[in-house]
Amino acid sequence: METDVLIRNIEKRKREILDLTLKLISIDTSEGKEGEAALFLSEYFEEYGFETRLEGEEGRENLILGSFNASMIFNGHLDVVPPGRPEGWRNPPFKPYVKDGAVYGRGACDMKGAVASMAVAYITLAEAFKMDDILLMFTADEESGGFAGLGMFANKIDATMGVIGEPTDMNIVSSHKGSIGVRIRVKGIPAHGSKPELGINAIYYASKMIQDLTEMEFVKEDPVLGKPTLMVSLIWGGEKLNMVPDTCEFLIDRRMIPGESGDMALKEIRDVVEKYTEYGIDVDVEKMFEMSPVKVDEGERVIELARNALEKVGIKPSIEGMSGCSDARFLVERGIPTILLGPGKTELAHGYDEHIDIESLEQAAMVYGLMMYECMVMG
Repeated sequence: METDVLIRNIEKRKREILDLTLKLISIDTSEGKEGEAALFLSEYFEEYGFETRLEGEEGRENLILGSFNASMIFNGHLDVVPPGRPEGWRNPPFKPYVKDGAVYGRGACDMKGAVASMAVAYITLAEAFKMDDILLMFTADEESGGFAGLGMFANKIDATMGVIGEPTDMNIVSSHKGSIGVRIRVKGIPAHGSKPELGINAIYYASKMIQDLTEMEFVKEDPVLGKPTLMVSLIWGGEKLNMVPDTCEFLIDRRMIPGESGDMALKEIRDVVEKYTEYGIDVDVEKMFEMSPVKVDEGERVIELARNALEKVGIKPSIEGMSGCSDARFLVERGIPTILLGPGKTELAHGYDEHIDIESLEQAAMVYGLMMYECMVMG
């Protein structure tokens, strides 16, 4: 099969791409409900004669098609974020519809459209090739950290490169920031509200810590991703209006750039908050989770394949970075160069009336198919 034939064959399946996208959106895969979509896709592939595996937690299974020893992995996540207030949507979020050349519904952009494009590209190519070099995985839990999804399997995967179909508007994302979540617990001494001088106000000292943390100046800077960031996202404390509060907790979202580690970022935070112990308070610093930053060298084969495929379908390749995190970190930590490349605009993800252009779904299927083809034929 020549590449022009492959493209034409995918073009013939554009209705299948759309129908598959619509069906996937119609399945509510909010956290913990991914299993129904994985089962549907398993049955979809089995209708074409493929053997699939469903593995993972009950009700949120992951679909696996191919060997963990395959040369290249294509991955998409099945879970979606909650839809939010129903009145924010023109139509119910899990009743997809087509309007003005776009598909609307929760997950259209992030990332059921890309899942459909990958699936159809795989099936089209399999008409002429054995797919031994390609591992296809549609996984759960990405929106909540990925540990019940791709993270469960990363240590088993021995691919030489990977593609994750996050919405990048078909730009090649070769780097993104990492993240740690930090909980700060401040403990003071309670007292009657009319005698505040007899207590140690935990909220008061927590506010001073927050002020110092948000005024931190970061020196390190990545040429693509910029500087690290720190944000205080939640705070609570105290028990009663007329009591000096003896407890206060707050959470920190600290974004890391390549070259930083969670331990490095945590030490910076400790150095700021623990100086206040001299005023008689106790401070506990807890790292809640860590997601490592990602950086893939532009000379990697996976980027070459992506560039070639994009050019073939008339898209000018662009290499970018992303401020958020992704499941790519699991593979990069494993030594597997992995990029993000998918249809849809990042700014449309997670919002009301989420949507994706139908044309971009077809382009994505062609790009994925061409990358699979070059991997199998050229290595």
